[in-house]
Amino acid sequence: MSVPKAASEDVNEMKARRDEEERERERREREREREKEKEKEREREKEKEKEREREKQKQKESEKERESKEKEKGKHEDGRKKEAEVIKQLKAELK
Repeated sequence: MSVPKAASEDVNEMKARRDEEERERERREREREREKEKEKEREREKEKEKEREREKQKQKESEKERESKEKEKGKHEDGRKKEAEVIKQLKAELK
């Protein structure tokens, strides 16, 4: 093999190696970008889940408040019914 031919092959081999390394760097960079996007998507999903949990909690609190109001209303109605019964009894006793 002649010296210029060997040198030419070495140069071609170096270029091929450099090209391969560049492709590998680009591949790793694309992979890092994909991982970043996946992480961002996971974070968005976590935020959505937190928001859903906050909404559920608000609904539970609203339901508890509504039930509490209904219970209080029921107590007042029961109190009025008892008063009416007592009044009826007193009227009956007065007759």
